[in-house]
Amino acid sequence: MPPMSRRPRRPRFPTPRRRTPGAAPRAGLRAVALLAAGVLAFSPFLPWYSTDLGAVFTEGSASGWSATLPAQFVVLLGALAATGAALMALDQKDLLDLGPEASRIAAAITPLAGFTALVLIAFRAIALPEDSEFLTLDWGIYVAVGSAVLTTATGWMLLAR
Repeated sequence: MPPMSRRPRRPRFPTPRRRTPGAAPRAGLRAVALLAAGVLAFSPFLPWYSTDLGAVFTEGSASGWSATLPAQFVVLLGALAATGAALMALDQKDLLDLGPEASRIAAAITPLAGFTALVLIAFRAIALPEDSEFLTLDWGIYVAVGSAVLTTATGWMLLAR
């Protein structure tokens, strides 16, 4: 019986490690969702309204927390969205085993809380508080809108996967 012919061995060179497709972007999305939800929870403490009385008077500002009740709910919704994003991140890192159903619920919390906060913030941006004749929107409410949009969008992208 003739000996089997072997193929000559090719020299082995180190090859770059290949990642699982889609693993890194999801981890990045979880981090963005967590950061955006944290900013959303903090945003009502930023100045949402300022007085526009002219050059003679001094300008003042009011945070969303002190000016409106819906902004106080935004803090709760931001904390809820951050909790959902943190649970997803811990589950992805295998530090917490949620199971498939609880993981799906945690993934749904983030975009729902973000969208609800966005509706409340938009309501307070359109319908200013009482005695709003001299009030204008300040930079903090725009941070709140941006973080609510980002929380909602990243939460929906994570939920779709």
